[in-house]
Amino acid sequence: MDTITEPEEHDASRRNLMKKAVVAGAVVWTAPVVMSAPAAFAAGSVPPTTPNPTLPPSDTNLAPGHTASMSSVYASPCNSAALGNDGLSTQANPTNGGLSYQNWNFANPCNTNSIFHTDTGPGEWWQVDLGSSFTIDKIVLYNRIDNSAQTRAQNITLSIDGVSQGIIPGTIGSWNSVTWTLPSPVVGQVIRVTNGVTNYFHLAEVEVWGH
Repeated sequence: MDTITEPEEHDASRRNLMKKAVVAGAVVWTAPVVMSAPAAFAAGSVPPTTPNPTLPPSDTNLAPGHTASMSSVYASPCNSAALGNDGLSTQANPTNGGLSYQNWNFANPCNTNSIFHTDTGPGEWWQVDLGSSFTIDKIVLYNRIDNSAQTRAQNITLSIDGVSQGIIPGTIGSWNSVTWTLPSPVVGQVIRVTNGVTNYFHLAEVEVWGH
């Protein structure tokens, strides 16, 4: 069982912060078109709801089947980067009491969990190389949702081909999924998510939607 480390507090008033909205019960983050002024998010505040832009019907999740890597691995050879884009997220795991694959399987984490898991350190990251350039419209993150380990992912930065696309402020918590919609499509090949605190970094799934 891995040890829970208290996350560091980070100032949420930072440039390039994402805009938060709640659409049909799901949490949605949208990058601002203009990111020149600092944004502040008061504790417990809920920014106004904005509609999720309609994506082209041809969009698909591009991540499965492509090479994933990460900054480090916890309890190697378990918890590998490939578990972050294996297509398993909210589905029931029959070997873990029917809980979804977003729950850590403490009985047999090496064989039956579907959560990538880095070691603990500053700036731990996970990325997928799509093999060639695609037009990216949105990223969907599925957090690990069992116990307080779900708070380890905080102030996550999204980058495409090394260019930052913004930051989700605070913890992504126990939400079933977090949708990160770009203000306009970005063409790129390597999509990386980086934890903004010194801690373990683990997610159940990272979906990259585009065409």
